[in-house]
Amino acid sequence: MSEDESAPLEPAPADIAALIGAVALSPWPTTENDLISAYSELGITVGPLLDPDDSGLTTHTLLSPEGVPGFAQFFSGEFIGLSFFAYDSPEAGFADTFRGFDELRAQLERRFGAPREASAEDAGPTLLWTLGAVTISVARFTDRDSVVQFGVEHDARSAAYSAQS
Repeated sequence: MSEDESAPLEPAPADIAALIGAVALSPWPTTENDLISAYSELGITVGPLLDPDDSGLTTHTLLSPEGVPGFAQFFSGEFIGLSFFAYDSPEAGFADTFRGFDELRAQLERRFGAPREASAEDAGPTLLWTLGAVTISVARFTDRDSVVQFGVEHDARSAAYSAQS
């Protein structure tokens, strides 16, 4: 990625916002098969299952239509949510990470209004938009290396997992 402010970001923040909006506003899948059929129409490819942990959480790799890597998580066989990563660099404070975060925020604000902000120990601002039963999140990490993480999570299923772990 280029740190030239005039160079377009890849993937385009508008494309990411459209994908995340489509996931958040579509009927929420329950099973892995539901996820595959629901999101294949959006161009999301579900990859292999990663090693499960002792908490009952299972994780599959994902790939967005823009080629952005991510993962989907399930608890007790139910789909919790997905996350993707973009605008990454091994450098701390990478300019495209800041620019990608800001442009993605602007795209999502135009569509869903102002987010609420949360803080995390290892992230810069984390932005949250709650839409019915799901929450869109966008976080920026820039202290050691740089990346924007974005995704959608089913609130009740996430709470069930948190209560068990």
